[in-house]
Amino acid sequence: GRFVKDENSDVQSILTGIIGKKGAVHVSFGTPVSLPPDASQDDVVAAIDHQIISNYRLHPSNHVAHAMLQGAAIDDGALAQASGISTAELTTKRVELESRLAAAPAELRPYILNMYANPVLCRQGLSQPD
Repeated sequence: GRFVKDENSDVQSILTGIIGKKGAVHVSFGTPVSLPPDASQDDVVAAIDHQIISNYRLHPSNHVAHAMLQGAAIDDGALAQASGISTAELTTKRVELESRLAAAPAELRPYILNMYANPVLCRQGLSQPD
């Protein structure tokens, strides 16, 4: 196919993003970042990353993907408790994720699973000592 961008393409894209279905959306604002004047770029990046990761709302699909990556048997009850939702909703989300994975080409499944699990892994990394 061929895409020809017209003068209204960007506005239409923004409008679609605003009014289109997005699923679960969470907006969070961190605290002001305060660093010493001699802070390096790496220090700034680490502080911003910490804010993003600590304020990111983990979804049931993140917990399910993390369990799948660990090779653990999926215990919907335990995962529901960890993610703060009902077991029935967790089961629904697990089935949805498994369906998405099954619909993807086999060679892409590990990447998809890692994308879903990465927020859990990053959150765990925050509690690890340097």
